[in-house]
Amino acid sequence: MAGELNKQRENKVISIKRSIQYRFLQEVCKIEKVYPNGNKELKEYVLIMVEQNNEGCKRSIVHPLSEYLLQPSKRGGRLKVNSLSTKASYIVRFLNYVLIENSHVFRVNDVMDLRFEHGVEFLNYYATTGVKRDTVKACENELKQLYYFLAKKNVLKFISLSDFEHGNSKYDSRGIVESPFYGIDYPDDDVDNVLHYLPQELVLIFLDTALTYVPRIALGVYFQFFGGLRVGEVVNISRSSVNLKGPFGKFGIVVNVKNRKFRKDLKHRSSGGAVKKIRKQAIYPYKGNVLEKIYKNHIENYKATDGSNALFVNDDGKAMTDYSYRYHFNKLKEIFIKRLKDSNDATIRNYAIFLKSKKWSTHLGRGVFSNMIAEVATNITQIRQARGDNTFDASMSYLSDTEKMTNELYNNQIDMWEMLIKDVAEHIKEENVE
Repeated sequence: MAGELNKQRENKVISIKRSIQYRFLQEVCKIEKVYPNGNKELKEYVLIMVEQNNEGCKRSIVHPLSEYLLQPSKRGGRLKVNSLSTKASYIVRFLNYVLIENSHVFRVNDVMDLRFEHGVEFLNYYATTGVKRDTVKACENELKQLYYFLAKKNVLKFISLSDFEHGNSKYDSRGIVESPFYGIDYPDDDVDNVLHYLPQELVLIFLDTALTYVPRIALGVYFQFFGGLRVGEVVNISRSSVNLKGPFGKFGIVVNVKNRKFRKDLKHRSSGGAVKKIRKQAIYPYKGNVLEKIYKNHIENYKATDGSNALFVNDDGKAMTDYSYRYHFNKLKEIFIKRLKDSNDATIRNYAIFLKSKKWSTHLGRGVFSNMIAEVATNITQIRQARGDNTFDASMSYLSDTEKMTNELYNNQIDMWEMLIKDVAEHIKEENVE
């Protein structure tokens, strides 16, 4: 039975051979239909194609996923070409990102190997390319429908129809298929009202607030502020992946960032957090023993009891999810603003009003880190490498003249920074040799 199922799957996909260059694209196909009475009608279809480039010899073939676009709409008939082209563009972007551009990261050979987390990874990347929130939502809906279509066709190895949840609908007795993609950071269309960094004089207050009131994520906050880690990357850190420089990281830390999927008990594994880019990431020291103090407190008080060896855990001792981390961060944010509001210093109280008026969340940490890096970086490549970006787009804004943290961090501990940068370079060299 299993052999027959695998054979069916193999007949429904086109496997990607790494010796040939591929890319997915969309094409509009026009066919003239002649009716019995002699009347003619020009029919247009949108197809998903695979272009093969074998040593300069290119040829395109229709990919079986085109069947998804050829389906009749729910109300009968077919969508117009413009609507189909939009649908196809989302799918083509997704396939190129997962199967072609990042094949070395995801290890996905063909469509049958897709998992929900691949959709999450792409949507989070897509959200950073300058598109609006509604555009990301539309793309998410399209990928949801595509995954559901493939599950009905029994094409996917790791996903079945039972993995989808349905919401209530008065128009459909079967209910609406819910999105299976969890942990997406949708872009905020109100860009001018989004806060990307903290003034320098508030950084230590924020860290102190975390350590005092929300110590479970204090180290994660530090990793974000002085290592630029994303939420999904923080919750995927294991204890054994932390390489200390000096006692309790006094001179810095190097973290091996990669997907570990600690929470295998979750129905949707991507809800446990996902890593956007596998890398060695330096966490830099700040203000004497701040990192040493926070790391020592964390390692002594929070240990996984679920066998995961996760560095960050929830109240039950299980590996922390990105949702849990965000919950604690929002709690920290409220306490922090209240502390500022209750200050005897008028300037600090004004900061409370300012922060209350802005939109900000966990991504603030990457903004703080990026501005510090931009202060000493001489080109965009250095910023991109430090941030762990796949493209230059996300790093570009940090070359502009905006308010940035001063060079005090670097002036006080420049030797430590240089040591860490050298250490990361050596780790990367070792990885490439392996």
